[in-house]
Amino acid sequence: MTEMKEIDALDGKILRILMKDSRKKITHIADACKISSTAVIKRIKRLKQRHVIINSALNMNMAYFGYSYPVLIGVNLDYGCEQKIIELIKDHTKVGGY
Repeated sequence: MTEMKEIDALDGKILRILMKDSRKKITHIADACKISSTAVIKRIKRLKQRHVIINSALNMNMAYFGYSYPVLIGVNLDYGCEQKIIELIKDHTKVGGY
């Protein structure tokens, strides 16, 4: 199992803002955190380097496409297991796009 790591309260606040809206302007985040825009940019860059932030995602209304109970699941995998897990999920669910 991977060792748990901690982040400080300010990084946590930045992450909460980004989780609500990953397109939030840096200036808004800076104002909410009471720090400079440069400090926010540096913190986000460090979070990316530490792989706390790995990408941003688009969330769509899957009910629009006829999925009765759409579910979005994030999974952390060991390197090399991706295809095996994708096949397992495909065999047990209605998965599109793969």
